[in-house]
Amino acid sequence: MDNGTPLFVTLLITAILTVVIQVGLYKHRKKQKAEYPKQWEQFELSLKMNSHQDIIERGNKVIYNKFVPTKHLEIIQEAARELEPKNPAFEELRLNAYDKWIHHTKGQGHGI
Repeated sequence: MDNGTPLFVTLLITAILTVVIQVGLYKHRKKQKAEYPKQWEQFELSLKMNSHQDIIERGNKVIYNKFVPTKHLEIIQEAARELEPKNPAFEELRLNAYDKWIHHTKGQGHGI
């Protein structure tokens, strides 16, 4: 019985940590899903305003959202490709969008 108590405590702590981490991940996914439409609208607005810094900043936020559809990644790539000659910082945005697009189209992501 000497080993029973420490083993039980270790398993209990592990179970509690697992539940806490899973709840945290669930809340994060739920928050990202709720924020996505607003992030996309802000990106489109910055494209219309032709604000280079805002396009890069908001484009990266959209790219790193877990729920970005493949169609939006293609739009970001196209916009970055067109603006790249004016500002070399768009190359990084284009490459980030391309990497995420590859992730989606090769069966690794949701491919929405």
